[in-house]
Amino acid sequence: MAIRTVLLDADGVVQSTPPGWLSRVESLISDSDKPEAFLADIFAAESPCLTGCDDFQPALKAVLARWGSEVSFTTALDLWTKIEVCRPVLDVVRHLRDTGYQVALATNQQQYRADYMRNELGYQHQFDRLFYSCEIGHAKPAAAYFDHVLEQLDELPTQVLFVDDQLKNVAAARQAGMQAEQFDLQAGTTQFLQLLARHEVVIH
Repeated sequence: MAIRTVLLDADGVVQSTPPGWLSRVESLISDSDKPEAFLADIFAAESPCLTGCDDFQPALKAVLARWGSEVSFTTALDLWTKIEVCRPVLDVVRHLRDTGYQVALATNQQQYRADYMRNELGYQHQFDRLFYSCEIGHAKPAAAYFDHVLEQLDELPTQVLFVDDQLKNVAAARQAGMQAEQFDLQAGTTQFLQLLARHEVVIH
């Protein structure tokens, strides 16, 4: 059955963090001997925020306090808005929509970053739908995430093509009945177009 909707992950497919981003996060603390433990603490605090169970800003403040960070909270929080958008991929998105396909973002995000992507990056205008995990209450690769997306799309699973850089999410989408492919934006736009063409998703 022909694809009618294309679902794209955000980080790794449409956007990325700038080079050196993790190093900048590590620099939020002066204890350079434990950067891995600090990163693990931050991402563990962020995890429940991805399903809307917690607020990222107080969670981040608590982590910084635990580690005795002397960096201002505003400076630390600002790192989560350091996003490099892949313009060639967004150009493909625009052409797909002009051709008649519905294109939606399907991504795990906490609310602060989701709001930035929606409003400051303008994703609400560049995609037909935005499926943020924090607003759904479930995160990929949970089956409940994909069930919710399909219910909202009101499409047959076989009419949906899902693209993600993480194989576990691709496998979960296939389990839900969708067509699904793994892609990393570092592979380039030509490979992205070839991926779409394999599913007979073409731009006129």
